[in-house]
Amino acid sequence: MQAFYRMDSAQRAVTVASAAYSRLEPGPDAGRMAAELAPLDAEAEQVAARYIATLDRFDLELPSTDPAAAVPALDEATWALEAAATRLEQLQGRYAPALERADRALVEATARVQEARAALERARSAVAALDPVPHDVADLLRGAEQAAQGIAGGAVQQGPEAARRAAEEVRRSADRVVQAASTLGERSAALERRLASLGVRVDAVAYRAEALAPDLSTLRRDFVEPSWRDVEGALAAARPLLAALPDRVADLRRLLHAGEVGRAEEQVRQLVSDLERAEAAVDGVGRRLQALRAVESRPREPLERARFAVRDAQRLVVGSGKEAPRPAWVARLDGLVARLEQLEHGLGVRGHRDWWAYAAELGSIERTAAQVVDDVRRARGR
Repeated sequence: MQAFYRMDSAQRAVTVASAAYSRLEPGPDAGRMAAELAPLDAEAEQVAARYIATLDRFDLELPSTDPAAAVPALDEATWALEAAATRLEQLQGRYAPALERADRALVEATARVQEARAALERARSAVAALDPVPHDVADLLRGAEQAAQGIAGGAVQQGPEAARRAAEEVRRSADRVVQAASTLGERSAALERRLASLGVRVDAVAYRAEALAPDLSTLRRDFVEPSWRDVEGALAAARPLLAALPDRVADLRRLLHAGEVGRAEEQVRQLVSDLERAEAAVDGVGRRLQALRAVESRPREPLERARFAVRDAQRLVVGSGKEAPRPAWVARLDGLVARLEQLEHGLGVRGHRDWWAYAAELGSIERTAAQVVDDVRRARGR
């Protein structure tokens, strides 16, 4: 009877192990174990049935039972049980390292799931302590709750790897909730300070915009329209932004005081972008007038600066004479020289000039000369 119990225990143990292996680490190895188990399992059922049938046929307590026939039959059935048990135990032994690895993975994944659930509880507590709860924090908590559905079945049901990944996602989501909730006061104070600073900037740019009339009048009177048309257009486009900025700052303050820090932060970014556009448009008028006055009063300075850049590029192209200059470089520089000569010739022509186009052309010449210099240095490995 001891052999029967041994075989039955071995059969149950290896069957449970194979099923667990297939569930925890589905793959070729688990499939091979299941395939090797199938004939051994069938053999175990057969020898168990044969043993029971032998016991039924030879009742040793009956006087009519012939010991000479019973003992060999019982011994044979017992040996078959022992052999089947040994083969089952050997199968489990061969896969023991893999089974241990799967078991360790299950234990680790289970721990990760528990950690994720604890992190989610911390997130819930952090949100519950807020009054009111901002929409962005509530959205983060909803995301963490949705992610937690992935660990509802636990590591055994999902498998260690899937459970570990799901638990990591839950933990990260929960940590984001706690971070957002714990820094809410600090973010609110920082945003309050930023809104105060933005309010000052809005007032300042509005004041500067009101003082632009003299500069605009000077541009229209003293310079040709193409030299200032773009800045006037940018200013006209910015005026609706300027008019709306004070109300937008006030709306953001109300949103902040309602506890909606995240929404206020998002809207501040757009407000800053619009404010910078307005500032650039307003300040662009004065900068353009200053630039035009500088070119008008000293037109040869930018011309000589561009000519120096072209000559510097020519010296580099010619070099020491050991390397022949590439025709493309020479052609580009000759073209720049021609453009400079045309600009210089235009200085002697009477009448209003488009000084902005003049300055832009000289800037283009300087940039092209710099590009030629870069090309030469790359080609010569300098």
